[in-house]
Amino acid sequence: MIRKTGMSWLRPSVVVLRSWSPRISATSRPRPSAPTTSRRSAKDAFLLDQLDLRPAEVIDALRRQVSRHHREPRTIEALLAILGSPGSGCPDFVLACHQML
Repeated sequence: MIRKTGMSWLRPSVVVLRSWSPRISATSRPRPSAPTTSRRSAKDAFLLDQLDLRPAEVIDALRRQVSRHHREPRTIEALLAILGSPGSGCPDFVLACHQML
């Protein structure tokens, strides 16, 4: 036996939600900050640490790397120029290598 309560007018309602996805426009994306000279990049710090720990092995690794290239960079100086460019972000490492060579 089903017993009716005084609230038979309450029925569960169904809510249909449209699938929602956030839209990211070009103006809402965070812009990368400009590189600063006061902060050292993680790559630069890592390479400098390796150079401090084992300088001869790092210089030998640079020599091996350029000796295996069939295209540019074919010299250590050319490789260091690439590493010191703004896109690579290792200017302190390049300066330290130039002092050792």
